[in-house]
Amino acid sequence: MISKKWLNVMADQLEITPDDIVIELGAGTGNLSAELLKRRPKKLVLVEKDPEMIHRLRERFSDDSRVEILEEDIKRIFPLQGYDKIASNPPYLLSSFLIIGLVKSEFKRAVITFQKEFTDRLLAEPGTPNYGSLSVISSLCFKMRKVAIVGRSSFIPPPKVDSALLVIEPRDIPHSHKELLIKYSKLIFSRRKRTLRKILSPILHDMADKAPYSNRRPYHLRPEEVLEVASWLEEVLPK
Repeated sequence: MISKKWLNVMADQLEITPDDIVIELGAGTGNLSAELLKRRPKKLVLVEKDPEMIHRLRERFSDDSRVEILEEDIKRIFPLQGYDKIASNPPYLLSSFLIIGLVKSEFKRAVITFQKEFTDRLLAEPGTPNYGSLSVISSLCFKMRKVAIVGRSSFIPPPKVDSALLVIEPRDIPHSHKELLIKYSKLIFSRRKRTLRKILSPILHDMADKAPYSNRRPYHLRPEEVLEVASWLEEVLPK
């Protein structure tokens, strides 16, 4: 991200306090990192796997004792623990991975840019075309707020589509519910416009008739109802 405006918005939306330990995933050249440091966090951890970017980050922030630079692939550091705030402008191909990673992590607030169409899926309501497994997981596990649409010219290289800036805060739900959602949501939505009975019958046979909401289609189920189906599957499927 190169836009001074959106770098400032991202940093402001994190609402950093002097006690916060902040992690930035995919720090790149450090443009967002510099803005985060202006908000005076207790510590800022910069994660980056590109050796050239690591070199530039070390040159830029070596004199700041608050900064720790971690040369690592984002995929290897989840679940996150010990961080208060999370910031990222991730590659779009990591979007689903990041959402599931955040479900498994402990944090207070995250500010992340995603492809606009992906954000539409996260925020989709039951019965709408974009509603699916990630919509359910996001609705039950997070409070999400779309701050703004960020134009493609705000990035180098510019992506082919616009992005959306999201503020994400975790909901207080049981860890067991998170595990059930991650484990079964994809199965439940595997053929989202067929009835649950037809979706589940290849693996449950006649038992599929006994599933909660067996005659309804997944994309019409409320998130809480999807969780109910996931809980039932956990009980009836062989361990």
